[in-house]
Amino acid sequence: MPNTFRYSLGVASAALVMGSFAAPQVFAATVSSTTSALAQEHPAMNQVLRYGSQNHWVATLQADLALLGYTSVGVDDGIFGPKTLHALDAFQSANGFPVTGVTSAPVWQDILAELNLVPEYVPADTTAAQMATIDQLIAQHPAMSQWLQEGSTGHWVMTLQDDLALAGYPEVGPGDGIFGPKTASAVKAFQQAEGLPVSGVTTPLFWQALLAKLGLVPAPSVVSTPPTSTTTPTSQPTTSASQTGTNITNIPMLLNEQYNPTGQTPVVEPSLPSTTAAATGQVTPSVKTVDGRPVIAEYHMVATAYAPSLQDNYPYGAVDAFGQPLQWGMVAVDPSVIPLHSTLYIQGYQDNYLPSQGFVGQALDTGGAIQGDRIDIFMNESESVVNDFGVQPVTVYVLGQ
Repeated sequence: MPNTFRYSLGVASAALVMGSFAAPQVFAATVSSTTSALAQEHPAMNQVLRYGSQNHWVATLQADLALLGYTSVGVDDGIFGPKTLHALDAFQSANGFPVTGVTSAPVWQDILAELNLVPEYVPADTTAAQMATIDQLIAQHPAMSQWLQEGSTGHWVMTLQDDLALAGYPEVGPGDGIFGPKTASAVKAFQQAEGLPVSGVTTPLFWQALLAKLGLVPAPSVVSTPPTSTTTPTSQPTTSASQTGTNITNIPMLLNEQYNPTGQTPVVEPSLPSTTAAATGQVTPSVKTVDGRPVIAEYHMVATAYAPSLQDNYPYGAVDAFGQPLQWGMVAVDPSVIPLHSTLYIQGYQDNYLPSQGFVGQALDTGGAIQGDRIDIFMNESESVVNDFGVQPVTVYVLGQ
């Protein structure tokens, strides 16, 4: 591996040992004992980060890549966007890793090695296929990135329940998408039988063992050591399993469309006095599908709008928070409520510059004021049009594939 960028201890080491818990050793099935031991000393090595991740570990990754000369990573803002993805891909390519855009324990080890903090990574099995097993499996099986526990709901829980039943754990109960006591009991029983830490939480290693039982992936060869904390990342919105109601069709999809409302006159729409003046929160989906795509969650939210000007979208102007050009169909969300890149159907507003029946867009932007049950709809219009939108109650449907 290249040794062009070598740094001594200092800022980098301080950033890499921050954190008060030891995360699960999710890569123990495919890495050497040396790497597993180093991961106990450097919590960063346990962090599985990918496009859309947002936390202080992402900021650590960005700072380290910048120190190693990958300045295209941009600022260390803790948001894993296109620039971070490009820099990580470049590092993986330069150091002989499969270019997955996902951090693994081996990738972290070589980042730390180039900062003179640990020895270089040497795989237990030197074939690239073995080294990249977990990375590749997560990319091929999205379920493996779902950290579920009692209280979780949604279609991933339903997948978990169905898979456990197929694997011979009928005590999981019906596939209703609600992670209750029965599901927790089945998860723990499976973990006990497979020699996994009995935590009741679905980790990547848990999913690999479960999918292996169904003949979908190779079985893990070594199990992980029990984590000292049950702190887990949350990347999915809480969703309801009950999907009843109508099917909606022929909804305009604004993203990537040349949507250009013409002949319109700005109208001051009925506006709420504030963003807290409406009842908000998640509800049981009242719609089953939108243009054939299943509804996996429904929220009552408040919406505002923004334009491509510095005055309205400071400090980004005509680009989003990740540096991408703004376009019709983009929606700013709170990623802790709605994951970035989710496809959304939004209805209930009144505005003669937007389709009257609602529209399909994507959660591609964030904003400092966009917190909780609030969204911000991008409109490629003047300040007066955006201001006339005001603050309105809307219904937001999160759509599956």
